[in-house]
Amino acid sequence: MSFFRAIIIRCGVIPVILVSLTPCASFSAMGVKTSFKKYSLFIYDNRIYLCEPYLVQKDEWLYKIFRRKGEISTSDFPLFLNIFKAINPQLDKIDAISPGSRILIPLKQVDKNAYEQDSNSTVAVPVLAFSTEINPATVSRHTHKHRLKPGDTISELLSEKKRTAPHAAKPVSMADLAYLKRYTQLIRGRLMHQGKLFFPSGSHGGEPKFIDLSKTPVISDSAGKKNVLLGPYTTEDSMDPDLVAAMKAYWKDLQFKKISDVLNARVRFNTPTMKDVPKFQESLIRTLLAATPYAYEHQAVFPLSLNNVQMKVSLGRITHAHTSDILINPGSVYGRALDVLKTQGYRILDLPSDLTFEDICTRLFFWLGYQVWKDPSFNADRKVKNIPGVYAEKGMEKLFLTRTPLFKSAATFLENENIDVIMLK
Repeated sequence: MSFFRAIIIRCGVIPVILVSLTPCASFSAMGVKTSFKKYSLFIYDNRIYLCEPYLVQKDEWLYKIFRRKGEISTSDFPLFLNIFKAINPQLDKIDAISPGSRILIPLKQVDKNAYEQDSNSTVAVPVLAFSTEINPATVSRHTHKHRLKPGDTISELLSEKKRTAPHAAKPVSMADLAYLKRYTQLIRGRLMHQGKLFFPSGSHGGEPKFIDLSKTPVISDSAGKKNVLLGPYTTEDSMDPDLVAAMKAYWKDLQFKKISDVLNARVRFNTPTMKDVPKFQESLIRTLLAATPYAYEHQAVFPLSLNNVQMKVSLGRITHAHTSDILINPGSVYGRALDVLKTQGYRILDLPSDLTFEDICTRLFFWLGYQVWKDPSFNADRKVKNIPGVYAEKGMEKLFLTRTPLFKSAATFLENENIDVIMLK
């Protein structure tokens, strides 16, 4: 009696079909051999899971095996362990394995109807093997290159859909498009992602060539250089050579990049902007007011009387010799207490804790009597450019507040205009 059949007899209530590891069929082309490896289907909690019979090798232990087997062990390890224990009742302790032990490993949840089953309800998955006579021409007929992405699994890549679907370019997803827009903003570029872009046909005439920007977007950086973004299965060499030639003739210094490379650019995660929310608002206020003639006192105490009840409140206080004091309320004081403070001649500036750098700078300097502009523009090289930040001006005081490193032309402009730049952290 085999090991697997013994499990069925001892644990007849477990609805699992167990099979051997021997391939049941194979066919081959020159240099390529396709075998079919048999697997088991196991029902757990009214769901069907594909399971692999596995022979433990020397120097292997369960957790080492688990890390490289299937989707469930990665996405839901507690569920993986529960299924593993249910289909391997011969293991008193899941760590108690030795070389030569035979176990079943749950790989992923499946649809039973997605597989062709034989009379014993077993399923087979194709496995490719290459002979020593392999050559590039043979490989090209049976394989394609795939750049691995986070979340890819072998079982998914070998599924019928992955193997048979043509590698036609697809429109960029909404999620990826949002990242591309964010990246373009950070580099002060322009993203073209809608419609078709036509190129002159050149000296040989013929129909003009074009690219579909929804599938092949183009980023123009701050210097005007164009970057054509290609999908996972597209390269410059695989494109229409006449189209590539037309693009290069139309755009100087043209570059081709993978969309995945742009999406993985660290700049989209690490570059600070004025749209961020500061962790320490009080520290930001101190930094801003240090560049002005105003004084600031953090947590000034004010006695109040409400309904004959004496109390004290603490608020930030901005003072100046020629104006009434401004109290900064982060939201800790409200109702009648604010009314009492206003009757005492104080002005109340509300700065909730969820405001961005941009919001705080704009509100604060407006209350201080400054003229305020967001993302001001200037002329450079006959072009109008915007500088990300907040510009505040009152009399001879000119301040520019930002968190983004300035490009050269912007820094030169601000310096020539005698505008003090405050880089916020």
